[in-house]
Amino acid sequence: MRSILRAMQWQGAASAFVWMLLSHVAWGAGSWPHSWGGSSTDYGQSVALDASGNVYVAGTSYSFGAGGADVLILKYGPSGTLKWAKTWGGSSDEFGTGIAVGPDGYIYVTGGTSSFGAGWFDVFLLRLDTSGNLQWGETWGGGSYDFGYDIGFDQSGNIYVSAESYSNGNCAVILKFTPGGGSPIWSASWKGPATYDAFYSLAVDSNFNVVVAGTSWDYSVSPNHNSILLAKYDSSGNYLWSENWTTPRPGEDESTSLATDGAGNIYIGGHHSAKCENSNFSECNFKTMVIGVGASGDFRWAQTWGQSGFGYVGGIGFNPNGELLVSGVQNSGTAPKYFVSSYDTSGGLLSSTGWLGDQTIAPGTNPGMAVDGLGNAFIAGGAENNGGAWAPIGAPAGGLPNELVMNSFALGTPTGQVTSLTNPTVSQTGIQNTGGGGEDVLVLRYPNSLSGGTLNPIR
Repeated sequence: MRSILRAMQWQGAASAFVWMLLSHVAWGAGSWPHSWGGSSTDYGQSVALDASGNVYVAGTSYSFGAGGADVLILKYGPSGTLKWAKTWGGSSDEFGTGIAVGPDGYIYVTGGTSSFGAGWFDVFLLRLDTSGNLQWGETWGGGSYDFGYDIGFDQSGNIYVSAESYSNGNCAVILKFTPGGGSPIWSASWKGPATYDAFYSLAVDSNFNVVVAGTSWDYSVSPNHNSILLAKYDSSGNYLWSENWTTPRPGEDESTSLATDGAGNIYIGGHHSAKCENSNFSECNFKTMVIGVGASGDFRWAQTWGQSGFGYVGGIGFNPNGELLVSGVQNSGTAPKYFVSSYDTSGGLLSSTGWLGDQTIAPGTNPGMAVDGLGNAFIAGGAENNGGAWAPIGAPAGGLPNELVMNSFALGTPTGQVTSLTNPTVSQTGIQNTGGGGEDVLVLRYPNSLSGGTLNPIR
């Protein structure tokens, strides 16, 4: 399973509406950061904001729940007060990878379940009220491994989930559901020449087209040679175009996040290695990468950032000035640290700030991010406690030439068994802020002022 996280939770008109409301919310300046957990491992992967300024986090808990790993959902108030913590799952493993607040005000969560459904893992979609109670839930999948990662909405409140499906031939998948009861509307798949394809992030653009990004995993060579996958569909599931970002061997690329602007331009976050000849990717030198393309997939720019070591992007969003905010993890051989960088829409690096603390970040923890109407970013990940502080950090930045290619592919309509979920969420009491034992959920607030913004007075 790939842990991917999240950029903006929806785009276009819905996003503009929420930003307008959030611009009136006075976020507490001294109440962040927070950690939450138990005696084992707990971490966040996705974060969303509602129109009242509440912060919702989805992730996974090994400390609490019905057995194995369970989905974990936390709610914080605008001032950082924990409102509730709940788990959802069964006797086997469940992982929460995406959370979003819908235009209807309900909370939607996706990921993978091995306790319910048809196979090894199935995609799940939950709708919760603002108190964390289950309204309805659905699974989708076949006899093998099927997993959901990100969520988006259209103007009618229909729900889109990006996913992967081994049950349908190791393909990348988009699923569309109704908002009322989660009934499937359509499904679409993309399969290229690589061994596996997956859509990890999703955005509904201003024209209500569905843009998805992920990774094509090529296991036919050793070490594998993976590439970034980008595709676009209309709201009826009709294919519009697709392309891969493929660095020539022995290079390596993977995608982790996606956002679109009001003009339909697309920004993809991931990581890039110019040379990776080791099957253990943690021993390769990866830098964070952001790629800008036009609404038709035309190349605009590509930028890398980072020291030697392993760096990757977790989320992308926009501040009110239209600048990009990019969250991620930079591990330069010492303690790994979360960072937020800002870019102009031409790829110019404006600022880079790191969360400097003594905590240990588990390898592969992708920090999901959401941005409020004042340009403050909220990052959800995992660490041993909430100690640390934001400070400027520097690293080399550089551009890359256009490496977008058109790969052969097959389109399909994947099939999955749909089952209803009725098991409720369960309230949990964890240790806050001081460290619960293993890795804990960590929620950080990155003020807009750290990237040079002036729209967020400290209140």
